Amino acid sequence: MTEDTKPFIVTRRVDWGDCDPAGIIYTPRVFDFAYESLGIWYRDWMGVSWWQAKGKSDYGSPTVHAECHYFRPLEPDDHAFLEIRIAALGRSSTTYQVIARNKDGQSCFVVSFTACYTNFVQMRSAEIPQAWRARMETYHAAWPALPIEEVR
Repeated sequence: MTEDTKPFIVTRRVDWGDCDPAGIIYTPRVFDFAYESLGIWYRDWMGVSWWQAKGKSDYGSPTVHAECHYFRPLEPDDHAFLEIRIAALGRSSTTYQVIARNKDGQSCFVVSFTACYTNFVQMRSAEIPQAWRARMETYHAAWPALPIEEVR
């Protein structure tokens, strides 16, 4: 890890187009924020973008489960600080936790989702590549998911 004093964090500004007519972040956009942040984590921390990984093989990692807990709204021009954590690492699946905090460090939402590493030719689950697993295990050991009660 390049910095072991804190987990990987992506900063994202909330734009007007991310909001509903009430002027707060539109519910489905939190999933976009979480997935985009995880994509940046893969590219910058794991060393491979999702597009590169898919383009070089017949494998991918589609989401098989997703959920979100909302705590505080975000408004246009707010900054969301999206913290990546790993909740579980299985043979062929990974459960991620993305915690969004505001500038005051208050939790705004938590997205958890499970991705299953898949061989798209055989349409079956496949083992996570060992090189990826080693990086993920290191990260998971340092930054496991937090219980929702602690995040709130």
